[in-house]
Amino acid sequence: MTKADLTRLALELPIEERLILAQTLWDSASPPEDFTLTPELRNLLDARLRDAEANPDTSVTWEEMKARLLRRAFRDEPPVDLEEIAVWSREIEETAARIPQEEHEQFLAALEEVERESKEPARRQLGLP
Repeated sequence: MTKADLTRLALELPIEERLILAQTLWDSASPPEDFTLTPELRNLLDARLRDAEANPDTSVTWEEMKARLLRRAFRDEPPVDLEEIAVWSREIEETAARIPQEEHEQFLAALEEVERESKEPARRQLGLP
């Protein structure tokens, strides 16, 4: 089975199952052990964080994004461009590969805590087991 076959099959799933699949794939990603965060990348991330904090009106909450995705799914809009998703995926993988292991582990621990606090209400809201 090719990557295109998998993508086609994934896009045929109901939105709730696609969200679970996306979360499963995201959870399975991890940077290599020899990753180091360069000063240039740290500066870029710091600049993006400052920009996000200075312009909170340009951010989208998870609830708003989820509502947009659900509206798109039920209006039979075409899916997001697969090449665009592939580019985003490569960018995420390249960035993740440069995060130091210790920082990655701290991030994962914080993420797990947030997930524990938010997962159950989100699953109930989506009607998932």
